[in-house]
Amino acid sequence: WRPDIIMPKFGGAPKCRVCKKSVYAMELMKYDDQIYHKTCFRCLECKKVLLPKSVAMMSGDLYCKDCFKKKFKARGKYDDITAVVPGTQEKPKPSSKAEAKSVVKEEMKKAQMSA
Repeated sequence: WRPDIIMPKFGGAPKCRVCKKSVYAMELMKYDDQIYHKTCFRCLECKKVLLPKSVAMMSGDLYCKDCFKKKFKARGKYDDITAVVPGTQEKPKPSSKAEAKSVVKEEMKKAQMSA
């Protein structure tokens, strides 16, 4: 018995996570331990019917891979789904020795100014 899957009280079929109606074997789609009608297993953005291999899920919402990329990777990172606390991320590593030296010089200037 799984409390996260909606089951009727007195027999019958499990309920679809999207429309909350009964799902029978011929129309059943199971993904991430959730039950859906095949026709309810759609992208939240473009409404395209999905296959298990073409789905991306975020917070229980289904997306096709294209819409997921557009929505959550628009700026090259997942800004829309994670809150970044200032000072908690590592600074990017310099790509060359010259860049590394300039970073060190900047850090030294900052240290001298604050002292």
